[in-house]
Amino acid sequence: MGFADGAEREKSLDAGLRVVRAYLESPEALKAKPVGVEVYLSESIPGLPVPLAGVIDLVQADLSPVDFKSAASRPDPDQAAFENELQLVSYQLLIEATAGRTPPSLDLVFLVKTKAPQVIRVKVPPAEDARKDRAVAMLNAAVDGIAEKRFHPAPGMQCSWCGYRQECMLWEVEEIWGLIMLPLLLLAACHRAATDPPPYIPPPTDTTPIGGGLSVIGLGIVVAAVVVALGDALRGSGKGGERDG
Repeated sequence: MGFADGAEREKSLDAGLRVVRAYLESPEALKAKPVGVEVYLSESIPGLPVPLAGVIDLVQADLSPVDFKSAASRPDPDQAAFENELQLVSYQLLIEATAGRTPPSLDLVFLVKTKAPQVIRVKVPPAEDARKDRAVAMLNAAVDGIAEKRFHPAPGMQCSWCGYRQECMLWEVEEIWGLIMLPLLLLAACHRAATDPPPYIPPPTDTTPIGGGLSVIGLGIVVAAVVVALGDALRGSGKGGERDG
């Protein structure tokens, strides 16, 4: 990170030290010797075709994983638990596979950079089977997407530090333009079929002639399907989340 001048650097350093000091003086500061810090784990998880790997900020003596996060304002506990569910349950899966035990809690510790720094711990209960199955399904969706090279943009605050920002912008220009043009071309085909239908060929039996109208209806159904798919694709590239600590 660059600084405009020495004064800005000193201001940033002072703010960081005040947050660290607030943590060390808070009830949330580590009291007992932990299992480890920056703990790297890689394990085979049932239902996943590839190993699951992750680095846990802190593993406490009781095996509870702790992830530290910075925030500009006091977090809502329920929202924080929801937004970080996949990360926390993944940590639980890794600890269970490594130690054979379920941690009693999945914790988030927020270092809140307000004028008077705050330290907020959010304790999330360990996941039951349904939550673990959901996490595995989400991880499988990510694995499948990578394998199929489905790298749909998900714009958000994370774009400012993402190493693939330029590639993402190219995808938006090329791929989204293609998705927009396809239904437009199909609509043009519908218009041509309606204004210049193919010649009517009498059916071999006594049925109601439908001629080119069937082509128009068929193309209209295709256009509707493509528009629905386009909407799903664009909704799938929804806003991003928070940056991990």
